[in-house]
Amino acid sequence: MRFDDLRRHHPEHPGPAASRLDRDLPLLRELGAGLTGRHLTAGRDRRATAEEYRLRPPSPVTAVVLTRDEEAAIGPCLRALAADADRVLLIDSGSTDRTVQVARAQGLPVQVVHAPWRDDFSHHRNLAFRHPRPGWFLHVDADEVLAPESAGAVRRALTLLDLLFPDAGLAGCPEVRDIGRPAGAFPARAVRAAGALRFRGRVHERPYDRDGEAPDTVRLDVRFDHHGHRPEAVARHRKLPAYAELVDRCAAEEPDNPKWLYYRTQAALLGPLRPDRARSLYRELARALDELPTDAPGYWSERRGDSWALLCDLALRFGGAAEIADRTAQLERAARRAEAVLYRSLAAAGAAFRTLSGVVDAIEELRPRERPQDSRRAGTLYELEALAALAGGRHRELRSALVRATAAGAGAGVRAELARLRRITQGQEQESGGPRPPGHRRVKSDE
Repeated sequence: MRFDDLRRHHPEHPGPAASRLDRDLPLLRELGAGLTGRHLTAGRDRRATAEEYRLRPPSPVTAVVLTRDEEAAIGPCLRALAADADRVLLIDSGSTDRTVQVARAQGLPVQVVHAPWRDDFSHHRNLAFRHPRPGWFLHVDADEVLAPESAGAVRRALTLLDLLFPDAGLAGCPEVRDIGRPAGAFPARAVRAAGALRFRGRVHERPYDRDGEAPDTVRLDVRFDHHGHRPEAVARHRKLPAYAELVDRCAAEEPDNPKWLYYRTQAALLGPLRPDRARSLYRELARALDELPTDAPGYWSERRGDSWALLCDLALRFGGAAEIADRTAQLERAARRAEAVLYRSLAAAGAAFRTLSGVVDAIEELRPRERPQDSRRAGTLYELEALAALAGGRHRELRSALVRATAAGAGAGVRAELARLRRITQGQEQESGGPRPPGHRRVKSDE
């Protein structure tokens, strides 16, 4: 039996009498391709698997928390883990406040490892493996709090993974959601304490095997709320400049690794970016990607697809239609069709807006010098300008063009379109559609 078979026969809405397996299977929200078709070792069929899971004791879990001056955050972080962790391994990098004392007062056994900060998050996470524990290491940042509705779910999900995939080098990925945002990321945070996976990267660290390949991952239906991106926390810890410095160090140490260029370019897009600078960043990242071997391990290639999307973002900044066509084709081949459609559509919309804006500019340039010989053509001209201004977002020109069209006995179509848009935005009309050209008449379905 494979995991796909197990999930295929899972009841959509397990009732109160459902087995422990039926209740907990949805916690394994999404499995990597290397796991879904894998033969399970837990039992020969679903019934045997459910019975073995019913009798199985909870897996041991050690929470690994990196701290430095987290006195205010560490209490809520550890209290929320009471049902999911047996103990805490606190990797403290020289706290000068009461972080350690507060951590020890939360009820979970706490072992403190004092380690001076080395500008390397992976190094500090990997210190946990020097202190062997049974079961799993669950890496939690001090400014993350397990959501109340997820209490107990982490341990249950990891116990189920131990049953179904006892020998797999996999990583569990809970959702980590910034406060105030509707969705979050799924970083690899749960790894087997006795496994071969180790974190790599001074920043944006992830676990890899000895060859630098990323493990199969399992997205868990578990949520942590992240408080660290609140403005006061970012300012207090100088997070943005600190992360930028670490990315620059990584890029200097591994100049051929395009993922560091990806992170550096991603940060550059957060602010204003001139077209010439966008083109320069595009060329730098594109060169690194194009020179990357197709069989490069995950540590080097994991951001390849994201980088193609980022190149599209850059190309939009300098109007690179050919570049967008090339990179969206790569996204298509990587089964990232939604992003390919997005960037093609943005490029097409940009071209359309430029065309519409050109229509407005041409008429505006013409108007002071001459106008059509008769009022009917003048009205059509100014109504066309108004429609182009409306569709192209040139609202200042829209008003003046509509006044001129009205003076020439035209403009009724524009006024009707504006009234219709007003009804739609107020929820009074459901039909959608764009502005109609002058003289357009809606045809009823029975005509």
